[in-house]
Amino acid sequence: MTTALFRICLVLCTVALWPCPLHADALSIPPLDAQPDAQKPWADVFDRVRNSVVLIDIQLPGSSQRVKGSGFVVTATGYALTNDHVVVPPGERRAVFQDGSAYPFSIVVTDHDRDLALIKIHADKPFVPLALGRSARVRTGDPVMVVGNPNGGGMKATDGIVSAIGINSHWGGPLSGKMIETDARVVSGNSGGPVINEAAEAIGIISSVLTGADRISFAIPTDLACTFLPDLLWDAGYLHFQTGMTIAPDGKGRVDEVAADSPAAAAGIRRSDRITQIDGLPVERGIDVSIALIDRSAGDTVAVHLRRVGGEQIETQLTLAEVEVIPAEQPARTAPGLAFEFYQGAWDTLPPFDDLTPVETGVVDAVDIEPYKGSDHFALRFTGYIRVPRDGMYTFHLGSDDGSRLTVAGKLVVNNNGLHPVVVKNGFIDLAAGLHPITLTYFESAGDEGLELTYSGPGIAQQAVPKDALFHTPQEEILVQ
Repeated sequence: MTTALFRICLVLCTVALWPCPLHADALSIPPLDAQPDAQKPWADVFDRVRNSVVLIDIQLPGSSQRVKGSGFVVTATGYALTNDHVVVPPGERRAVFQDGSAYPFSIVVTDHDRDLALIKIHADKPFVPLALGRSARVRTGDPVMVVGNPNGGGMKATDGIVSAIGINSHWGGPLSGKMIETDARVVSGNSGGPVINEAAEAIGIISSVLTGADRISFAIPTDLACTFLPDLLWDAGYLHFQTGMTIAPDGKGRVDEVAADSPAAAAGIRRSDRITQIDGLPVERGIDVSIALIDRSAGDTVAVHLRRVGGEQIETQLTLAEVEVIPAEQPARTAPGLAFEFYQGAWDTLPPFDDLTPVETGVVDAVDIEPYKGSDHFALRFTGYIRVPRDGMYTFHLGSDDGSRLTVAGKLVVNNNGLHPVVVKNGFIDLAAGLHPITLTYFESAGDEGLELTYSGPGIAQQAVPKDALFHTPQEEILVQ
């Protein structure tokens, strides 16, 4: 069986939203107009969102079978969110709206591990985007509505409540312990459709159901989708340029940081400015900035509208800069593993390591805090080199409880400092093939502890940095210097 055919079979039979293990009669969805009068507010919500939800239809090549799913528009230019497992089968792809209009769509980027996809619907008309709510504000017991294409039978809606938040689903992977559970009835075809709150905002993306159970479905939180998308777009080469500003993708387009001597600084953009438009495209959330720049390249200039603190409206020109490719280094001597230093002390933030005396030093073959699990009030510094196999953009993901920081080739790539539970942050850097200096610092205050470093790059799916990619300068070499 070919790989492509195997994936199609996997999608059709085991992804949990396909009807194989479910009894469609037992999970049939009543039409919206059959809801009692007490549900009339949901009718108003449905009226507000129905033109933003799309029914995914894929005609499989050489077959009478069709793949049915759901999605929803997030920009007026036709970008829409759905599931990876909905759009991965090959074939003639169409997005169908409630009024019966249908348009071809193409896949922009997909993430199999997170079951997330961004598609582009092609039409000479603007679309009505669905507002994205903050899934971080969702509470167990909140009422929700699911809109989609159950059993491929056209757009329908069901309602329910949020049964649980921050849970596992059978899908697993990077979303383990982060899903939203709802008791709204969903079946085959609802995949990729929105979970909507009473404010007519999407707070989740239906991904799967619990096989053999009634009214237990799982949704990807929209906050996580907005956080993942810039990474996916960057890794796919859509955002391969520098702006010099950092924007929270799930926020309201507020600029968090502006690097000195960067394109953003040259354009007069300041920290705390809110971007409201890019080349005429409205920006309501940080993810809109990434989507507005998908088709841009280094050297392009875009018009940026800002609202400054105090209400001042500003228009400026932002020129996208080439990404600096950092050349590899050639140290005189290296050995496998990273050098580490262990410190003891009580801190609320990363300490000044250069002013401290380590309690223990040595070499480890990977970034690991297992020997110190269960301990409190300590810090670690790992130093050495990382070897990357080819030129290109690398994404580093650093998760920690409490704070951590990663520097590669002398540049701060990830800053995950502070007192907090496990938080994963990421950063990007263009590296030439070869060895590059790396420093990772970490501290633990009290309570749980955790530290994990993963990366992805050209031809490398996200994974833990392998042991054979880490090196250090032997101690005798350091003494000679």
